[in-house]
Order: sequence, then C-alpha cells, then structure tokens
Amino acid sequence: MTPILVRNERTKLLATALNNVSVAVIVAGVIAPVIGYSYGTFAVDDPLRLLSLAIICLTTGGTLMLAARYVLGGLE
Repeated sequence: MTPILVRNERTKLLATALNNVSVAVIVAGVIAPVIGYSYGTFAVDDPLRLLSLAIICLTTGGTLMLAARYVLGGLE
C-alpha cells in the first residue's frame, strides 16, 4: 500500500473511533437516564439535574462528532 492510502485509512479509523465515542456519550448521558427517569428507576430526584446532565452529554457528543468530521477533512 502507498503511504497516502495508509494515512487515509488511519484517518478514517480515527474518525470512526471519535464518532463511536460520541454515540456512546450521548446514549449513556441522555437516552439511558431519560428512559430510566421515565420508568422511575433513575436515582436522581431533581429533573433539573437530569436536564443539565443531558445538555452536557449532548454538547460533548456533538463536539466529538464535529471533531470526527474535522479529522475526515484531512483525507487526500
């Protein structure tokens, strides 16, 4: 393989890893607590705390997704 192809594959692998982490953050910090809260199994009694957790995780996940898109901009 040529060095450019190797670098492109490594870049795609990094972007995929960043995207996977962002999905995991969103699922763990937004979807799971909201479902747990709706069933009454989430340990936080304050809905404002749940909302702040969801906002922080959505922001973090979105930032990681944008980072993955930025990394893909380096493909040749």
